[in-house]
Amino acid sequence: MSSWVSLADLFPEQINRILTVRPRRRTYINQADAGYDWAAGHEFVVTAKSSPFYRNIVAVDEARSLKNCGYTHVHIHYNTGADAAPLEIKL
Repeated sequence: MSSWVSLADLFPEQINRILTVRPRRRTYINQADAGYDWAAGHEFVVTAKSSPFYRNIVAVDEARSLKNCGYTHVHIHYNTGADAAPLEIKL
């Protein structure tokens, strides 16, 4: 007798720990500019109040340290508009 299994049950549950940041010096019209600045090593301010890094400056070269602290993704809030979705970057 066979039974149906959900495909999601075959994979272990993933726990994502996300760090939210905003650009230190400017805002962007689109996500591509924010992603480029992250990849280029520009500075971002941590906005996650629950993080021990709150209000500190981070950049892409600290990705290894963020991983060691358990973070799996960075959300860049690149625009001050309420309707702009954050850019998600996997560490």
